[in-house]
Amino acid sequence: MGDYLQHVLYCLKCGRRSVANELSILATGQLRNPKFDAPYTSRDAPEIRIANGWNEWNTPRTYWVGPIKRFESEPSTFLTHSGTYSQKQHQRYALSRGGVMQKITVTPGKWYRFACWVWVYCSTRDDNVSAGGDLHARVGINPWGAWPDHYASIPGKECDKYDPAEGYDKWVQIEVIAPAFGNEITVFTEALSQHTVSHNDVYWDDASFGEVDLGDAPPPVEPPDPPPVGECGFVDRWQEVLDNQAEILQELMRVPKKGYTVTL
Repeated sequence: MGDYLQHVLYCLKCGRRSVANELSILATGQLRNPKFDAPYTSRDAPEIRIANGWNEWNTPRTYWVGPIKRFESEPSTFLTHSGTYSQKQHQRYALSRGGVMQKITVTPGKWYRFACWVWVYCSTRDDNVSAGGDLHARVGINPWGAWPDHYASIPGKECDKYDPAEGYDKWVQIEVIAPAFGNEITVFTEALSQHTVSHNDVYWDDASFGEVDLGDAPPPVEPPDPPPVGECGFVDRWQEVLDNQAEILQELMRVPKKGYTVTL
């Protein structure tokens, strides 16, 4: 399973290899590069630069409100919680959903905590003060080690724009606690923009990960069925995406779906 992410990126690009394939690092049981320090490396596009040890993920779906595009990514010295850099992901006048992720070897049945500091700047203005828009930021764990937006992922509490203590334009630590259902889990950050405003910017810094002891009576969690696996070893989710897009296009164009009988 060490080359799991290589398979995902290879298939996502329909056979086209990307720089990220060569940067896949075997899980070691510890969080790699938690401070998002340099070096940063370009992946399959010059506007996608991710701190080494992490990999980008995104949801390339189309909804009725408009297409979901990739966040652009780069190192930032403008806003850091500590150290020299933070991981910035941003998009202007577009909807985006994605973040950064990494897989970690764990002990099945144990509980783990993943936390990260985040700064959200969501605005219709260009003065570094949030005003308008709605950008959701949170962290999560997939207990199976699958792709972050798989149905089995467990999200944590998100940065709340309406909470003065946990809102925008400040560093906020968000976390998630979840059990491991297998030998690997995926920890990830996630940002989802709801409106196409001038700035949908999120900065990630100072992540942490570790096992937690919940005592003799941890919360009951029924593990879902393991995710289906495609022929090349990655979570078989792309057909779902294609079906979703096809259904939307059919509704928009009023094209009968395959198998329907149409009387003219």
